[in-house]
Amino acid sequence: MRVLLFSGSHSRHLFVLSKLLQLDADFRVVVMERESVMPEIPKNIASRDRSNFDLHFKNRLETESAAFGELTFRSTYSGIDMTVCNSKTLNSKETVDFVKRETNDVCIVFGSDLINGDLLQSLPTLSLNFHLGLSPWYKGSATLFWPFFFMEPQCAGITIHKIVAAADAGEILHQSVPILKTGMGIHDVGVATVLQGVNDLVSALKKIIVGTPLNFTTQRTLGRLFLTRDFEPHHLRINYDLFNDRMVDQYLSGQLGNKTPKLIANL
Repeated sequence: MRVLLFSGSHSRHLFVLSKLLQLDADFRVVVMERESVMPEIPKNIASRDRSNFDLHFKNRLETESAAFGELTFRSTYSGIDMTVCNSKTLNSKETVDFVKRETNDVCIVFGSDLINGDLLQSLPTLSLNFHLGLSPWYKGSATLFWPFFFMEPQCAGITIHKIVAAADAGEILHQSVPILKTGMGIHDVGVATVLQGVNDLVSALKKIIVGTPLNFTTQRTLGRLFLTRDFEPHHLRINYDLFNDRMVDQYLSGQLGNKTPKLIANL
């Protein structure tokens, strides 16, 4: 079986997709080079927001580096047929030509921007996105952050769904959330979400390789779509100023209600 991967260049993307490379299949990969994992602090913001912004992204880098390592796509995909693009050239003719050069049986995407146009049409019928977020409630960008903004850390999870033209709107194969534990901060939850989700993704591809039929569930509501531009540094005040990055403790002690997400589990 030939598996086409679309990969971001951050360690979390490489860690997850590298686990698939251990399975019995032939792989090809389109790597989209992402922005720096350490964004520049915006100018002209309040000092408290500057401190929170710096703390947030430094902690993310440290936590994810400890969990996933400091991976590079050239070493991760060494020896694999690969093409490299960026956000502007992802949907270019060059990428389409690379995809069409071989017949692909299945496509799995994690970490690239939205695939559209001729590139979308060139994908195999079974094309799945590994989305860090519970669709349809959290679609789009920063979807492991927004549950903390809305004070529902229990809604940080993953969705494996079919790729369609709209962002994170395809039929859902599977969803999962991590087990929350006392002392977890926002990035601990993010790492736990990825570690739980990668097991689900490996399980899904194993079933595909051996021909096990898959069940999909249609998304019946529009939910919420978050864009990159929706995030502002002052949004971090909820998690850091109000909760000191201990929102999970508050949830586990029953002080943030008892809402639990209704997950689709087809694996």
